[in-house]
Parts: sequence; structure tokens; C-alpha cells
Amino acid sequence: MERSLLSCLFLVVQVVQAQNEIPNAGFEQWSGSAPVSWSTSNIPGSSNPVTQSSDAIEGSSSARGEVVLAPNGSSPFPPVLLLGVTPPAVSVTQSYTAFTGMYKLAPVGDDEMLVEANLFDATSQLVAIASAHLPAAASWTSFSVPFDYDMGSSMQPPASLQMVLTVENGVGSAATGTVFLVDDLALAGGTIGIDEGTIDEGPVTLYPNPSNGRDVQVSWNDLTTRSFVVTDIAGRVIHRTTSSNSGIHLPSSTWAPGMHLLSIQEGDDTRTLRLLITD
Repeated sequence: MERSLLSCLFLVVQVVQAQNEIPNAGFEQWSGSAPVSWSTSNIPGSSNPVTQSSDAIEGSSSARGEVVLAPNGSSPFPPVLLLGVTPPAVSVTQSYTAFTGMYKLAPVGDDEMLVEANLFDATSQLVAIASAHLPAAASWTSFSVPFDYDMGSSMQPPASLQMVLTVENGVGSAATGTVFLVDDLALAGGTIGIDEGTIDEGPVTLYPNPSNGRDVQVSWNDLTTRSFVVTDIAGRVIHRTTSSNSGIHLPSSTWAPGMHLLSIQEGDDTRTLRLLITD
């Protein structure tokens, strides 16, 4: 993914190496049959679809999920791992670009592994969603699911995180005997230092933003040479230019609607602006 995606969607930000804010992300700590900091679908003394496994990509353990029979003995009972859904909330301090990890999956029938992470702002409004159905994987396989900020109702920085890992077949069910392993979860790409539309040399503005089909003017107040790269939310580069003037013209009227990222490079310093193109 393009490096310009490392500061998703919040005006001008400083790009830095993100720290993993997922507690017990490697499932090394357990309390009874549940990983510390996580909730599960386990029913103590009855059914434990989530268990600790010594088959790990790193460390000594991972989380194992298996679709077992429910206590009634007749219907499938899927494994569910939940983070931040029940108190306490999981706090985050950065705007992440992707939810990543390692997994194995031995499905029965059409079962897939659902991995989902949601970011919320300080008022519990949805900021972004990262969600995917993962296919069968006989050996440890990496996954990376990008956060979609267009799906969130809030444009504020994220303040909390929720996650769910489970098994389903696309129609709300699962088959007894499907097994997954998951390890080394992480949040990729992060930002700090939100700076209300300014860079070191002075304010940078985008007008209009959002743009409903109009071209956009980027302006600043000095004559420093800068390189500009525009990517869409999937990381595809759609425009490049360099300028030493006091502004550039973006032909955004020809771009597809959605969130775009304008990466501004000046020497070794890279900053990013968000640009929303509406219908």
C-alpha cells in the first residue's frame, strides 16, 4: 500500500510508525478458557468453542476457534472473539489504515472466517470499518483489511476500537467442525499530531473540499518546491505533480467519488490532506 495512506483522512498529520494498541494481540495471556482482555462465546461448564492453542506464529500460543454443537446438542455453536464490545472500551490514539494478523482456517462447507474492526470517535460515533471474510488457509497466512472511512458517519479522530472474529457461511450460519487459528493481530499505519490544516511553513488549504464534481485548488503561502501525490482509499495513485509556486490545480472533476489522500512531500518530510469527492 502506498506510504501516503499512513495518515488517513484527518487534515494535515505527521506520519509516524504506529504502535499496536490491541491488548493481548498475540493471545499470550489467558484466564481460564478465555484470552485476557477478550470476551468469547464460551459457556463455562457447557461449551468452549474458543480455546488456547500451542500452534502459534510467534510466542507460545494463539487463539483457536471451532464450530461445536450448542448445548442443545443439535445446532452449530460458532466461536466468537470480541474486543471492546463489552466494557472496558479499548482506547486508540491514532487513525489507522488497516487491521492485520495471521490466521489458519480449515472450513467445512462454505464457511469463512469473519474478521472485523470498527473505530469510533469520542462520542461513540462510527469513524471507520475494516471487515473481510477470509478463505481457507492450511498454513499460517497473513491478512490485511483496510479501514473504510467512507462507511463511518463521523469525521472525527478515532478514540476507541471494537473487534469481532468468528465463523460464518454468508447466510448467518456455520458448519460444525470448522476450525480457525488466529495470532499476531495489529493495527497498521498510524497518525499523530493532528494540525488543523497547517504545515510547518504555514496554512495549506483545499478548495472546495468536499468537492461535488469541481476541480480543487491547493494553496499555501510560500514558494518552496513540493511534490504532490493523490491516491484513492485503496492506495491507487491517480495524480502526481511537483510545484514551486504558491498553489496547484487538481483535476478532481475527473475522479471517482470517494475519499482521496493528497500526500505532500518536501524533502524528507511528508504530510497528508484528505479530499472528499462527492457525487
